[in-house]
Amino acid sequence: MAQTICLAAHARGLGACPTRRVVNWPDMLRETLGLPESHLFVLGIAIGYPDPEALVNNFPRHREPLDAFTHWHGF
Repeated sequence: MAQTICLAAHARGLGACPTRRVVNWPDMLRETLGLPESHLFVLGIAIGYPDPEALVNNFPRHREPLDAFTHWHGF
């Protein structure tokens, strides 16, 4: 379900970032959202408009090539 929410946001021009950190404050979430204590939180999803010019989105990244850590069978 979280993947579907993120993909739906992306389809509408929004960015989405799944995070577990927000569930560290369940009481605040319940109070803000008006939910009973019986509701548990396992994931939060930040959704908003991406800023492609932000520094965090423009730092150089070094990524290993896919073949460096995978082995393809029959392809």
